[in-house]
Amino acid sequence: RLEKTILSRLNELDAYSVYQFVYSFSKFNLGYSGGSQNFYEQMLTLVQKNWGGYNNAEKSRLLYAYASRKLLNEKLQKDLLNPWLSQEMQHLNYAEIANVAWILLITNCQDKETWKQFVFNLSHQEQICPLIFYYPIKTARYWIEHLYPKWNLNYYKDNCFQAERYFNLMNQKIADKVNQQQYISFLRLILSNTKLKFLADCDFENIFKIDLAINTHKVGILTLTDKDLISGTQLVRPHVEVKQKVLETCGWGMITLQYRQFLEIPANQRGPWLDEQVEKLLKKGEADLAEAEVLEKEIAMDNIYGRIVSTLSKRELAYEVRKAEEEEEGEDEENNDEDDKSARRLDRL
Repeated sequence: RLEKTILSRLNELDAYSVYQFVYSFSKFNLGYSGGSQNFYEQMLTLVQKNWGGYNNAEKSRLLYAYASRKLLNEKLQKDLLNPWLSQEMQHLNYAEIANVAWILLITNCQDKETWKQFVFNLSHQEQICPLIFYYPIKTARYWIEHLYPKWNLNYYKDNCFQAERYFNLMNQKIADKVNQQQYISFLRLILSNTKLKFLADCDFENIFKIDLAINTHKVGILTLTDKDLISGTQLVRPHVEVKQKVLETCGWGMITLQYRQFLEIPANQRGPWLDEQVEKLLKKGEADLAEAEVLEKEIAMDNIYGRIVSTLSKRELAYEVRKAEEEEEGEDEENNDEDDKSARRLDRL
């Protein structure tokens, strides 16, 4: 009813009212967006019309609202997001940069210059990161480390030290989901349909909760209830997709199960289908583990001859070093013998 009333009076809305309605709807349901896609699309014309009159806080919230609905397309990024970031990125505070973090993650940004300016901002903030804004900033750091593993993020991490110290994902971010009857029922349904042993509510580095996991092989299941869908659609919330994407960059094999879609699978086929999907990832996990063991043995270092010694176990490496030292000692003894012989010849002369 509220949505219909607003849309029926679009011509009467000023810039501030447009901002307030769009932002309020994006946080409508305990932080989850509400309203229909049509509402955001109808309001977009007014957002674009008044864009120049908004401040950084308002722009970050408006762009976040459209990103969270998967409506921040390439044209809007080109017309609104990119020009704004190129001009104002260095002037954003933590509240604004937290919104930008979500926007860049949701839009799958891989532009090096944009992320460089993002890191510069967080590395040069005069104050430490407030706990309330830390979650998207921490999530962004994992994505940045994946894209640019050689970047120095020490100042970034230092400004977030206190936030990391007190941040507790398990208490703060999922309390509402754990209390959902649908979520609990879904977990019970999955566990009753599989022969595999899963760990429930697995904490990954105090940033993500994996609903069901086999830690030894880094295989996990993300369960999607109705609350994980964009309201009025069957689209998965982009925050869930960001979570899956970042976990996969950290070496996890992930399966996403949607509650109602899982129920549509015939009861006698759910177990075999699920086990087949998980076992594929387990095999891949075993291959990745074997590769990791090989990589651990590949020690690269300069020996005394300047050669690179690689693919050696610690024992083999120690043997090679000891052998090289003995060869050097042998050469020293030969040199000493030659020196002694030379000295005796001089004495005879």
